[in-house]
Amino acid sequence: MRDFDRFLIMKSFEADPADPAMWSAYQAYWKKMMEEVGAGWPHGDKEYTTIGSGLICLATNSGVALLTK
Repeated sequence: MRDFDRFLIMKSFEADPADPAMWSAYQAYWKKMMEEVGAGWPHGDKEYTTIGSGLICLATNSGVALLTK
């Protein structure tokens, strides 16, 4: 949690909601955060994978998967 707090303080995300490129900038920001704070997670985690707009938890025992943004 300390690393996450440090990241948010040192590299805060600032954007103009009216900017059409804001979503792309936000995605780049959280990917950088995951790389620095989460040690590259979910890379190497067989239960999760990245997709263009977030993460997906791969179903292991049913026909459903959970998509999170």
